[in-house]
Amino acid sequence: MRKFLKKSILEIFQTLYEAHISVKQFIDNKDIDNAMALLADCQDTAIQIGGIIEDSEGEGFVTIGFLEEYCEALYEVSTSISEGNNGNNAQKSLDKKLIKAENSVRNDIKLRLEVVFCPYQASMWDSLESVWRAADADPDCDAYVVPIPYYDRNPDRSLGEFHYEGRNLPDYVPVTHYEVYNFEDRRPDVVYIHNPYDDNNYVTSVDPRFYSSELKKYADHLVYIPYFIAGYFNKPDNYAITRTPGMANSDLIVLQSETLKRIYISNGVDSRKIIVSGSPKTDAVFDHSFSDFPDQWKPLKERKVCLINSSISSFLEWDNFISVLKGMINKLVCEGQYSILWRPHPLLESTINSMRKAKRKEYDEFCKWFSGQSCCVKDELADSRYAIHFSDILLSDYSSLIFSYIPTEKPVIEYFNSKPPITESTVFACDTRSVYYYNYASESADTLAALVNDVLAEDRMKDERMMSYRRSMVNCDGTCGKKTHDLIKKLVLE
Repeated sequence: MRKFLKKSILEIFQTLYEAHISVKQFIDNKDIDNAMALLADCQDTAIQIGGIIEDSEGEGFVTIGFLEEYCEALYEVSTSISEGNNGNNAQKSLDKKLIKAENSVRNDIKLRLEVVFCPYQASMWDSLESVWRAADADPDCDAYVVPIPYYDRNPDRSLGEFHYEGRNLPDYVPVTHYEVYNFEDRRPDVVYIHNPYDDNNYVTSVDPRFYSSELKKYADHLVYIPYFIAGYFNKPDNYAITRTPGMANSDLIVLQSETLKRIYISNGVDSRKIIVSGSPKTDAVFDHSFSDFPDQWKPLKERKVCLINSSISSFLEWDNFISVLKGMINKLVCEGQYSILWRPHPLLESTINSMRKAKRKEYDEFCKWFSGQSCCVKDELADSRYAIHFSDILLSDYSSLIFSYIPTEKPVIEYFNSKPPITESTVFACDTRSVYYYNYASESADTLAALVNDVLAEDRMKDERMMSYRRSMVNCDGTCGKKTHDLIKKLVLE
């Protein structure tokens, strides 16, 4: 039975106990008509409760028998009033039978949770998937995946092109359309979100019907899981995401480490909201079902595959970002040893249209150039896990994908235009100091090619990198999703 139904039934029992007190008073005052009417109301209520329980637990469920005994007691009291039965005896006999029914509701009726997962971008589904898998496998839980639509932002921040990515989730994920699942009627016990921005995002906006402020109205527990893994902080007390609407509206927030929890608290987030159970994104590495790669990719495996990731922030911050990317790719391909799988951030084109329209032509020309290169393929899949499993090494600017890639134990090179400002006071929510670095502003493309050669031949920093990563994150061994579900289930049922 759903938690809200069980709670409602138990609340109705309290009104029945109060009705018994009124019955006693009517009997003692010789107000037989009102006593009889109230006893009839009690019987109607018990019959309605029985119908709800039968619908939920099935015909003949044990609690139904106790309710029938209660109805018999109501009948006996109504027939004995004219025989001089006093109000105290009537109340005691009714309370005795109702207590049995109430105890049966409390102890015999098991709760079933209804849990809803609301991804908006399919590329971010990996932040929720392992929790969904655990919920879906739980016999006491009904799990629904309800992808919510979103819009690109126009330069004036008005809502632009409409997107719905429910069809882009993996085939094994049963999707319920957002027009079919009625949050107001179903009142789910838990709703998971990974977009905390509501109206505060400059690039996209989920449909306003599904802002966290709206979902909060119908969810018993609104749970936010970050769509990314957090890295290091030079100003931990000025973390903008902690001030988003989704953060304020969420009842629970799932975080990757105790360090990140302290950062959230220092930014004003209520510590009672925070659960430290890891990032579900780390579970993706342990899921080996992502080996059905596109045919277009397979020739790349004739060489070592370099996965080159490019984020939104570098595009916005580096004026020469596209030319740097082109130079890196050109050198690695010219070496004749490597294939390139390029994965731009899924929202990069939307960002260009919304915030850097003057760069659109240069970007399009780069994409045209890239598509004409041998041994080069653009990763256009929504799910990054295929690229993570397919590649031999990751080259990325500072990005959450680095933190998802490290658990593969394959090497990672971070490229940048100035050394990251890491100091003694820098706080690491995920320790990645043992990745390799390439500074394109001071080092040549030849240096990059040599570095790739070296780390693929011998990953000297592997042990240190893995130790630092595992020390800074919790449950990064493939167990995060299950532990998160179990913990939230316990909290919800308390």
